[in-house]
Amino acid sequence: MLTPTALTVEERAAVLASSTWPGMPLMDKRTADYPDRYPVVTVKLSHEGALERANVRNYYVMAYGIAEPSHTDNINGLLDFPGDKARLERLQPQGDRVSLKFSDEREIDGEISSWAFDIPG
Repeated sequence: MLTPTALTVEERAAVLASSTWPGMPLMDKRTADYPDRYPVVTVKLSHEGALERANVRNYYVMAYGIAEPSHTDNINGLLDFPGDKARLERLQPQGDRVSLKFSDEREIDGEISSWAFDIPG
């Protein structure tokens, strides 16, 4: 999960305990930069075996409140699917954190949407 600020120990525990939508415990959180919402991006990588690039089969990205309050985009995809632009370049577990470099580009409702995550861990 990507958030605009570091989560407290309590917030992190609530997010990890939320199985339906991990961002739910943060719905009422606000910051000076986001007085009307708390943007959250969740990246889930489904894998077989150890958590490493070669074992990832598909992904799910959910972005909430990025451009405007209450707006959500949900994107699913397969890695290494012919013609797909998804690129998982780095996936390195580091304790309870993950170093990740991941990008994709999709047409959603007639508009091109793209993302690029480069998270050092």
